[in-house]
Amino acid sequence: MNEIIRRSWNYPSILLITATLFWGGNAVVGRFLAPDLSPITISFIRILFSVAVILPFIFTPLKKEWQQVKKHIGLFFWFAVTGVIGYNIMSYWALSYTTAINVAILNSLSPVFMIFLSFIIMREYPKRNIILAVIFSLIGIVWVMFDGSITRLMQIEWNIGDVIMLGGVLSWAVYSILLVRKKLNIHPLALFGYSSIFAVILLAPFTLYEWIKYESVFSIATGTQWLALLYLGIFPSIISFVFWNRSVFLMGPAKCSVYMNLTAIFAAILGFIFINEALSFAQVIGGALIFSGVYIATRYKTRQEVNKKKRKIG
Repeated sequence: MNEIIRRSWNYPSILLITATLFWGGNAVVGRFLAPDLSPITISFIRILFSVAVILPFIFTPLKKEWQQVKKHIGLFFWFAVTGVIGYNIMSYWALSYTTAINVAILNSLSPVFMIFLSFIIMREYPKRNIILAVIFSLIGIVWVMFDGSITRLMQIEWNIGDVIMLGGVLSWAVYSILLVRKKLNIHPLALFGYSSIFAVILLAPFTLYEWIKYESVFSIATGTQWLALLYLGIFPSIISFVFWNRSVFLMGPAKCSVYMNLTAIFAAILGFIFINEALSFAQVIGGALIFSGVYIATRYKTRQEVNKKKRKIG
């Protein structure tokens, strides 16, 4: 078992599929919690749970990396704001104004944002296979969300919630670019731990103010909702976050970003299994297109890459 885990740690495809599976579960659980709990409360409890669960296991790397973290306090502040707080709060906030369909579509723009920022900030030119993969995935995600109907696509209405979700997608893209651009030589668990601790500290005053002015989570949350929050604190928060960080280090944000579109597919499948949402033929076709995009991004090499490899061998 240890050997399997060790090998998987070096295979970003396995890590990213697992991460997006748990993020898909986050979408289903988020829909369940959103009517009763505020975005700030959901985000704070989720992050607090994740820190409480993982802290005993990462104390050693946290202690070992503290000196380096002190040198980059400002950077970890932005890691917390963009990667931990920003995306989560804006996602749950957006659902208060717009539909889950709109949120899923806008989330699929994450690869476009990452590729654009990679080019602007890092001068990283996207390879043709990445561009093709993004196109396939975008077609697939739109096909899924609108059940293969162009009429439904043309009738969509956009509102302030869509703008908020765009902010969340941009926040995650900025986090991923910061992660690969700075290339900190720091243990992935320490990176996750300190980013989450910073996020808890930053969110705590806003959460306490909300609980004092309105109603605290302890007086309104049911047992089932607490279990849902615990799921959010462990799987999409800890496991997905660490797996994403590791994958970005292994193959860069642009290629990793294509996998983000799998989140909507997993959300549809999990919704079908756990909350009896219908799984249509259009969703199956769209899922196949998205998986095709992921395959193109990770398996096909451009002619320049092949020639470069041949020159090295020769």
